[in-house]
Amino acid sequence: MEKEFEFRELEGWQWHKTWMIPTITVTVLPENAKSAGNFTFPPNTYITVMCVRPGNRTPEKFFITETGLQGVTSQQAEVGRHVFTGLKFTRDLL
Repeated sequence: MEKEFEFRELEGWQWHKTWMIPTITVTVLPENAKSAGNFTFPPNTYITVMCVRPGNRTPEKFFITETGLQGVTSQQAEVGRHVFTGLKFTRDLL
């Protein structure tokens, strides 16, 4: 990501749903870089960006909840860079 989320010890992560999320770039390369030209993904394989947050901070009962994103969050998988821009949260992170 181009910019980091702000974290405060008492409040946790700070971000408002109306703020645009910084550009997220995902680079996909096969283990052997020499085979990149010959590598293809199976049909209907996608790169998907998701956002989750802690639903409970108690270690014994810890779970995560999907926050939800608005915008194009999936792209057909290809070798190389996948850039996700213009994303927003569907609700506040707090």
